[in-house]
Amino acid sequence: MEEDLKKQIRQALFLRTSGIMSEIPPDEQFAMLGLARQEFYNGVTDFAVFDPEATEKRYEDEKRTVIIPYKTIPRKVWVKLDDYGSVEAVEEASGLKGLSSRFVITMMFPEEY
Repeated sequence: MEEDLKKQIRQALFLRTSGIMSEIPPDEQFAMLGLARQEFYNGVTDFAVFDPEATEKRYEDEKRTVIIPYKTIPRKVWVKLDDYGSVEAVEEASGLKGLSSRFVITMMFPEEY
C-alpha cells in the first residue's frame, strides 16, 4: 500500500462503542488498534476479529478478515476499517471538522453491530 494510504489509516477517525469504552481498558484498546492497523496496511484486510479463544492468527474471506488471538479480553472484539472515499465525506457523516483521513476505524463487540 502506498505511504499516503498508510498515513491516512494512521490518522483515521477512531470510534469505540460504549461497551468497548466500559469493558476494555484504554491501553488494551490502543494495543488492539495498533495490531489492526498493521493488518489494514496490506490494502486487502478491512476487518479484524480479536478472539480470546483463538489459538493462531488466520485469514478468512480472501484475506479481508483476520482473526487474531488475544487472551486478555473478555470476549471477541471487532475492528472495522471503512473507506468513506474522501475526508469531506467523513466530516459530513461524523459532523466533525478538521479531519485528515478518509478512513474510519470502529471498535465494537459483535452484539453491538
